[in-house]
Amino acid sequence: MIKYLILFSLLASLVFSFSPEWVKEGLKVEYQIFTYNKDNPSSISSVSSVSFTVVSKVGQEIKIETRSPSTKTTPTGRPVNNATANSGEFWYEPSLLVNSYIGQNIDGWLISKIGEKINLAGKDWNVVYMTKTVGGFTKYRTVDKEKGLLLIENVTASNVVYDTRFSSITPPFESVAPPTQPPPPSTQPPAATPPPTAPPPVNPGETPVPPPATAPPATVPPAAPVATAPAGSLQPPDSNVPCCPIAFIFLALGGFVYYHKEIKKKN
Repeated sequence: MIKYLILFSLLASLVFSFSPEWVKEGLKVEYQIFTYNKDNPSSISSVSSVSFTVVSKVGQEIKIETRSPSTKTTPTGRPVNNATANSGEFWYEPSLLVNSYIGQNIDGWLISKIGEKINLAGKDWNVVYMTKTVGGFTKYRTVDKEKGLLLIENVTASNVVYDTRFSSITPPFESVAPPTQPPPPSTQPPAATPPPTAPPPVNPGETPVPPPATAPPATVPPAAPVATAPAGSLQPPDSNVPCCPIAFIFLALGGFVYYHKEIKKKN
């Protein structure tokens, strides 16, 4: 029984812990990095940038290329993210954020705040806030709750704040599933009405005959039933058939009776 429970937990981790569908080959995510003094946030000392491009996504490996003005570029395919992990270089598994709660731990990141909305890069985002302590420094992250995209990372070292903010994604989320366009309206014109039938031509010297006036239809009495030949007979209907078969039978009977009376008189 324990063996089956362990197997089930492993399968569940593979199903529910998988990189978002938008993390695929060719994806590029860009960030801007602002540096300023902790005591004076408005005094920005420098602005830099960093980008992550997904080089390949095969099986459980997501190879990423990192570029920045200072490092120029890293060797192709580094770092490597695990596609079945709960998080990556710039993403979190969205299914873990849908029903997130304060104190939830995702790969060492603790959710500290939920249910807020921010505006960044010209778009509104429903976000969750996370914190993590690494090497004595506390990092703060803001993550989109719907897609799992890392939006902001903030870390302070020696009173200097390094504020990394999302700036663009290619292709954008909207291009993943474009809205269905309705079919274009038909440009075919409606069928033309045929012209009325012209009257027949009149020969020279002939007086055209005006068309007869339209009269109301006369009431016609119902026709008498037509006699039908018996089945299998080739005789057409009403061919040599007596008008009144009953009268003919009575006439024959009368002749037969008269004939017998005459015979009795003679005897």
